[in-house]
Amino acid sequence: WVLNPGATSPTHFSMFEFLGKLMGLALRSSNHLSLDLPSMLWKQLLGGSPDMSDLEMVDTSLCKSLTKLLAVEAEGVTTEELFEDLFEEYFTTTLTDGTVVELCENGARTRVTLATRREYVDLVVKARLAESKRQADAVRRGLALVVPVGLLPLLTWRELEVHVCG
Repeated sequence: WVLNPGATSPTHFSMFEFLGKLMGLALRSSNHLSLDLPSMLWKQLLGGSPDMSDLEMVDTSLCKSLTKLLAVEAEGVTTEELFEDLFEEYFTTTLTDGTVVELCENGARTRVTLATRREYVDLVVKARLAESKRQADAVRRGLALVVPVGLLPLLTWRELEVHVCG
């Protein structure tokens, strides 16, 4: 399960905080919750930074596409003209909830080129990893009401997941 980046109403944030409280209770009481959440959320709860390997766990096809885009020279794509013939990408990405967001100003009209493809990949990964940050922060606020969050960094994300989920 991933947190919906489109869930932005006060009711949604209240529910995310409640989830954090439940996680805190599970952590304190060893009454485990049956949750299947991605590593990116567990890392955010600990105040860490998820990376592309975390994104790959929730969107494998995107990560494969981005990796291939970075390695186009190995496929013989070495000129801007050939790149433009093969790829028609713009500086936008689609979030988990289907929302298309621009990665830079006028991103929907800015075409990715051979020279700018690394910047594009970095921006896509950054946007996708941060898409549910506000929701994760709400879960963390709820968790902080039950468990001292200052102690959470003593755990790895895997240990936190095991303590909450069993």
